[in-house]
Amino acid sequence: MSPAGKKLLLAGGGTGGHLFPALAVADLWEAGGGETLFVGAEGGMECLLIPQHGKRLKTLRVGRLKGSGAVARMRTLLGIPGAILAARRVLRAFQPHAVLGMGGYASAPAVIAARLAGIPTLLHDQNAIPGLTNRRLGRFADRILTGFAQATRYFPPGRAVETGNPVREALVRDVPPLTPPAPGEPWQILVFGGSQGARIFTEVVPEALTRLQREGFFLKVRQQARPEDVEEVRAAYQAAGIEADIAPFFSEMTRAYREAHLVISRAGASSVAELAATGRPSLLVPYPFAADDHQTANAKPLTDAGGAWTQRQNNFNVSWLTTFLAERLREPRSLEEAGQRARALARPRAAADMMDEILQLLARQGNG
Repeated sequence: MSPAGKKLLLAGGGTGGHLFPALAVADLWEAGGGETLFVGAEGGMECLLIPQHGKRLKTLRVGRLKGSGAVARMRTLLGIPGAILAARRVLRAFQPHAVLGMGGYASAPAVIAARLAGIPTLLHDQNAIPGLTNRRLGRFADRILTGFAQATRYFPPGRAVETGNPVREALVRDVPPLTPPAPGEPWQILVFGGSQGARIFTEVVPEALTRLQREGFFLKVRQQARPEDVEEVRAAYQAAGIEADIAPFFSEMTRAYREAHLVISRAGASSVAELAATGRPSLLVPYPFAADDHQTANAKPLTDAGGAWTQRQNNFNVSWLTTFLAERLREPRSLEEAGQRARALARPRAAADMMDEILQLLARQGNG
């Protein structure tokens, strides 16, 4: 089956974890001759990221419930009917054959509007423990696609299937297996903490790497930091004599993974998928306040397979990290083996499997 001549609307955003898998599916859909349109939230990071990738975007005025005050939550709830009506207008104009909700604030209004209009609807939930919104929407969606096998049990029997989490094709194609640095070359550490960075990495990692540098390790670091922390982190590495690339966001992640010997990261679903796809060993520090502690659940398959190590944030400190990194860097073979085990869990066909599920749904409903 081919998407040629078929229109797919992808709804959601807010974080890279929602957007990058959606972009991978959109690229494949368009490569097969189909047409795509993104629907996101006004002011979301999708407003920058989607046009950067040459995709069309329509935005809805939707608020947020999580992390908002009572007044803001009430305003969001009162605005839901209007967001659904606005989504309905987008659907009428675009006339999609199917709608794929990827999570994020704009996903629910678009999926509800599509359901009311009789358009085939699918959800993709990236996490091992699905979010509450997707669990509720899953009662109405025609098909639910999950990033982790264990997530399927949260949805109606027979309606959910594991496809994995799509990653950008370049990460699979252009990142070779890990090899330790040659004599005289530095160990390169990649540090990132989701779309907004992580303050705990700012507080702990520079000091730990400074101690290792003093012990004779030759290091280079590429670290994501929140905008307000960039100069602080840069100054810390400069004082230690460590070459460092510090930024709030890295657009060339293929290069970042390719050059990294070890990654320190949160355990967002897309990050875990990318670590597997690139075969990079990692230290995962799950975000402790994630709903249902889903980042710890995301990290478990990779850690259980020996492709990563996991540490709770309350135990992630300078002393522990210095010891951990020293042990890893003194045993390069352990990093190579972890990288191999990580890559064994990769799902390079995730985007293709998602596209196949969409096309099969259309065929079953007479739209193939």
